[in-house]
Amino acid sequence: MAKNKDGLRELNELVSLSCDPDHFYYNNRLSFEEFLNISNNIITTSACLASPLNKLPEDHPMYEALIERYDFLEVQPHHHPDQVRFNRLLKELSKKYNKPLIAGTDTHSSSDYKAQCRKVLLAAKGKTYGDEDAFDLTYKTYDELVDMFATQGALDREDYMQAIANTNLLYDMTEDIELDTSIKYPILYGTREADDQKFDEIVEKMFADKLAKGIIPASQREAFRSAIDEEMRVFKKLEMTGFMLSMSELITWCKAQGMAIGTARGSVGGSRVAYVTDIIDLNPETWHTIFSRFCNEHRKEIGDIDIDCVADDRPKIFQHIVERFGWDKTARVPSFGTIQARAVIAEVGRYLAKKWDSEHPDELDKNPWSLPKIAEIKKDLSEIIDYAATNGKNDDDKKRIIMESEAYKKESARYPQLFYYFDGMFGNKISQSVHPAGMVISPITLNDNFGTFDKDGDNCLMLDMDNIHEFTGLSKYDFLVLKTVQVIRDTCNYIGKRYPRSHEIDWDDEAVWKDLSRDTTMIFQFESPFAADSLKRFEPHSIFDMSIVTAAIRPSGASYRNALLQRIQHHNPSKIIDDLLSKNLGYLV
Repeated sequence: MAKNKDGLRELNELVSLSCDPDHFYYNNRLSFEEFLNISNNIITTSACLASPLNKLPEDHPMYEALIERYDFLEVQPHHHPDQVRFNRLLKELSKKYNKPLIAGTDTHSSSDYKAQCRKVLLAAKGKTYGDEDAFDLTYKTYDELVDMFATQGALDREDYMQAIANTNLLYDMTEDIELDTSIKYPILYGTREADDQKFDEIVEKMFADKLAKGIIPASQREAFRSAIDEEMRVFKKLEMTGFMLSMSELITWCKAQGMAIGTARGSVGGSRVAYVTDIIDLNPETWHTIFSRFCNEHRKEIGDIDIDCVADDRPKIFQHIVERFGWDKTARVPSFGTIQARAVIAEVGRYLAKKWDSEHPDELDKNPWSLPKIAEIKKDLSEIIDYAATNGKNDDDKKRIIMESEAYKKESARYPQLFYYFDGMFGNKISQSVHPAGMVISPITLNDNFGTFDKDGDNCLMLDMDNIHEFTGLSKYDFLVLKTVQVIRDTCNYIGKRYPRSHEIDWDDEAVWKDLSRDTTMIFQFESPFAADSLKRFEPHSIFDMSIVTAAIRPSGASYRNALLQRIQHHNPSKIIDDLLSKNLGYLV
């Protein structure tokens, strides 16, 4: 635990250090020397039976040094001969070295039910952790803790009651930490002011260049000038120039390497500055997209720009980010896999099958939890499981949808042994990996401020995507693999042409629009038969037509959509609304 902010940073740094590949041996750890050099900002205890004080002989050269460094010696209430012996040793060491005892419970589960679920999952996977089953590792109340120490009989009542009371002593030694959730955009050139100046220079230079080359038509000069001035005012007010500058540098670098980058994704398509600085390749003035959807001075959320790229380019982009911004200020975003409905049924079924086999060795062919039976149960719940996966906002919401369904109630009544564990296991984290698209770029060091770990050579933040958004204020960069971009790139390579820029394309080529209505196989978001049929029915002749169809095929009323696709003019109750929707045939999409 940490005494203050310096202690918190040191603690994060120690955790990060323990996860370094050089420190990893089955589990992450610190060396004796590193532990002994921890400052007094960190409060230390001797821990459970895995403590060096229990593992090392008393004449080991590090033994006494470790005792001296511990702030507390930790006794635990497990009714196990090894714990009884260790507690008695700790009492002797406490008196000899004047180190107070503290009571710990080594909690692995919040309740007996959760402990059962954990046991089932480990047994199903064939995993064991020593003689863990001989210990009660569930959360304990004060009264339960007192009763356990009394039953254990290793210490006098006065000793274990003082150890329990010392928990409050430890708490009093700590200070509350207020999380800094302020937005933290990267700083590229030393200070925010330097970034502002650099970005000003880049915007003006690239704006003049695009005007000179005709990429931005002369007729749009004044509209761009006005929009750029306003956008830059907003970016500076929100201290967002470092973010925009970093995006411009990254995409410019990608294109200089010959990488194919998507035209634009999401609301950033409304930024004239983003177009001028090559972050996007979509002219907002031409396509009438709106800046305020991307950013406005009243918006509290951190800026977000998603970039479409090709799969084999993405590792090079991530490596460039590390080299450009530094290993200590960049990190991949981790992903923690959770156990989902079908997997819960499969794992519990595997556990029950193993249990049956061990209890009925002469009736293996009668096992009621055979693989075909489990497959049948999963099939009976497939419809609601798929519905929950599509419509649930998160794991808790998915679980609620499933457990409230009639199908689940029916199956759980038929197989109570199997579904007894469903609530406790669904959504539990069971795997750790790296998010394929996400990377954080920070103005402050990450290993000490938030903690990082090594995952197959990638430096990863300790926090998952949701926690990054909610508790850190760090800016996250998503490089998404879009197969359509690769198809276009490969096609251009085959015919010996350069990957196209949007201003080089004839968007009014009727031959192209006619062909799109014939075959949408390779058109992003129109690959499905439903989307393809909708586009053909509308007969598009422009990007604006295509955008109307894209909006119309989202979940909506069928009659409303069908009338739109037939190009039947819709009339609204107000002329104001009709005027607003005049380019949409009167439809709100």
